[in-house]
Amino acid sequence: MTTRTVGTRSLAEGALLAAIAVILALAGMYLPVIGLLAGLAWPIPVMLAQLRHGIRLSMLVTAVTGLLLTAGVGLVPALGMVFTLGPLGMALGEAFRRGVSPGATLAAAGGAALFSNLFSLGVTLVVMGQNPLYLYRTAVEEGLELSTRMYERMGMDVTAMIGPIQEQTQLLLGLLFPFTIAMAALTLGGMNYGLATLVLRRLGYRIAPFPAFASWRLPRHAWLVLLIAIGLVFADGGRRGLAYAAGSNLMLAGQFAFLVTGLAVIYWWLHRLRLNRLVKVVAVVYIFAVQPLTLAAMLVGLTDIAFDWRKLRPAGSRGGGGT
Repeated sequence: MTTRTVGTRSLAEGALLAAIAVILALAGMYLPVIGLLAGLAWPIPVMLAQLRHGIRLSMLVTAVTGLLLTAGVGLVPALGMVFTLGPLGMALGEAFRRGVSPGATLAAAGGAALFSNLFSLGVTLVVMGQNPLYLYRTAVEEGLELSTRMYERMGMDVTAMIGPIQEQTQLLLGLLFPFTIAMAALTLGGMNYGLATLVLRRLGYRIAPFPAFASWRLPRHAWLVLLIAIGLVFADGGRRGLAYAAGSNLMLAGQFAFLVTGLAVIYWWLHRLRLNRLVKVVAVVYIFAVQPLTLAAMLVGLTDIAFDWRKLRPAGSRGGGGT
């Protein structure tokens, strides 16, 4: 294959990958249980095309898949699948092709997923003429109403629980929507990254392992994120303006990062006790689920910047401005 043309062998492989992508997309839309895994696996054919042959074939596979899906399920669902998962497959394929670090590959996947999510929201707003935030809020409220009725029929009073859940939902779909959609994109990118590495290893590719969870850490100056967030929150003088919204989202992102780092430190401590891996995972999940313990883990992550509990930084950088 030259740089200007796509060879016959590449076209044949691209046609096969497009057919696989269509099957996975249809399975993701119509199969109840296997559909979730099939939907996550949809970017894999596009990723393989990008990895093996570059951008020309991956775009061709994406376009052919979109045309076939349009004929089968309609234009709008096809566009949703193509523009949601197509860029994700291309980003993963190019990252693996260049041999970048696992962290950078995950970041590329998350960025592509974020672009796709924003594009899908834009299409919903422009083409369908409906506010996606309103649709999400309505769907959640209807789900809560159905749950309330079901529990009431069982003789349970959940009125006190529904109010806080509704307030939290309105907060996440309003003021904290940027953080919410970013976390959703990172989650989708991470799940596709994990699945992609499994597939590529089965195909014989050498994929660098992701750093062990016990070694995850933040740069020494990560605490500045919280300082900037607090400054933005108070910059609006108590009003919920743009600076307040930006500071709130930045604050939540920083808290989440410190929480993950704290859980990594705790996992490392548990590892030093030579506990079973399942016990360590269950302990970390339990800490994540219980709010007082979550706050304690967040504090551990924040103090890890100063004390370097695991001694992961070079000795000369622990007291100064290392990374």
